[in-house]
Amino acid sequence: LSNPDYEPWREEAIRHGYASSISLPLFNGERSFGALAIMADEPDAFDTEEVQLLEKLAGDLSYGIAALRVKAEQKNAEKERRLLAAVVDQASEGVLTFDVNGRIQYINPAFERICEYSREQLIGQNINTFRHREGDEELFRAMSEALSGNDVRGGHFINRREEGTPYEVEARITPVWDSSGLVISYAIELQDVTHEVQLEEQLRLAQKMEAIATLSGGIAHDFNNVLAAIVSNAEMAMDDIQEGSMAREHLDIVLRAGNRGRNLTR
Repeated sequence: LSNPDYEPWREEAIRHGYASSISLPLFNGERSFGALAIMADEPDAFDTEEVQLLEKLAGDLSYGIAALRVKAEQKNAEKERRLLAAVVDQASEGVLTFDVNGRIQYINPAFERICEYSREQLIGQNINTFRHREGDEELFRAMSEALSGNDVRGGHFINRREEGTPYEVEARITPVWDSSGLVISYAIELQDVTHEVQLEEQLRLAQKMEAIATLSGGIAHDFNNVLAAIVSNAEMAMDDIQEGSMAREHLDIVLRAGNRGRNLTR
């Protein structure tokens, strides 16, 4: 009734018939994360023996709550891991991971589809000794070189499928660090850009053809103007020259050649 610490709750405690209480901290290691509060309807309800028992109870309760929290965190972490694995498995980009010794740990279905290597062929193999197809040397060399540095690497690679068909990929190799800052593995992400490269080549070819068409059209127009002057002047000159004249025969040759040139220009 006189404890100043109870001022905020005194009125409610009396109304509910409480006459004494005890509050025991809950610890996780050395950090307190909560308290166990017990109320009694008689004064001085908690003697030394009972306090010792309740302290033991609070210790057991602390351990139980901490264990439940760890279990919940593990469950959430596992859920996040499965979600991440599902996202990687369903990604359209190919993903391959290998450890610091170069041993391949994982490939996703997109990597199998793009590069036409199966999981059975790759997982467990070492990127330094794996017998890859001819034409894939640059990609596997880039993976091997990533082991000697902790920086992000990438590039454009032209590979070959099993039947020999070339395909092009954009690849990015990234080291993966743990919480202490040590590299624990490497991940390569690649995208098949064969179709995009083909479209770019078609666009470049179309631009070249358009440039040639513009150039040839301009030349044809200018050349046609030259021919028009030759043909018209040859026609007027022939009108001034008598039939049977050698000059008229020469002009007739010029006129016929000019008309053939004009038809060719068209």
